[in-house]
Amino acid sequence: MTAIHHNGRIDETGIMFPAADGFPLAGAFRTWRRWSHKGDYLMGELADRLKPNCCNDIRAPIAFCVFSADPLTTAESAQKLLTGMPNARTEFHVLRPSDLGVRALGHQNLFRRKNEAAWPKIWDAAI
Repeated sequence: MTAIHHNGRIDETGIMFPAADGFPLAGAFRTWRRWSHKGDYLMGELADRLKPNCCNDIRAPIAFCVFSADPLTTAESAQKLLTGMPNARTEFHVLRPSDLGVRALGHQNLFRRKNEAAWPKIWDAAI
């Protein structure tokens, strides 16, 4: 079974393959904005607007990491997202910047060079 992802496809092993035709940025932003203004994010659309989807078919392991100081992706919102993949084998990690050897991460700072000390620990949590 191959799952379709917004930016490519994921095969049965969970490996991501990039889309050949690029990412439709404007449309993706509008969709993300619509979802982010709903209490259930995209979950309410799985039954209608996002049909067909393969969320119930996902059985690959998912390691989900959130950061305690992230104001946008909270542990609660991330766990709600995982409920949309009920058959996936999931691990959920809430990580504090101090546990990762960095001062702060926020929402988009993980891959900044100044936070390089966190990268091996994130990788270890994910595998």
